[in-house]
Amino acid sequence: MPQKKSAPLCDAVIQALARLVDDSQVEPKREPAHSDIEFQIARSGVAGGDPNREQGHPPLGKMKRLRAT
Repeated sequence: MPQKKSAPLCDAVIQALARLVDDSQVEPKREPAHSDIEFQIARSGVAGGDPNREQGHPPLGKMKRLRAT
């Protein structure tokens, strides 16, 4: 079975990704959709850190969600 390569994640990369998807004040809303983000979070194996999966937790916007995860 081929091994997954890990993403080169560091604070700078996470910040850049979060700013890229921050569209809370933009109409029409931009891609990626929350469902796209959720798919990639699950695919990368970090879904346990996604605050939007927690029961009773108010959903976060894209930028805060990526930072928190």
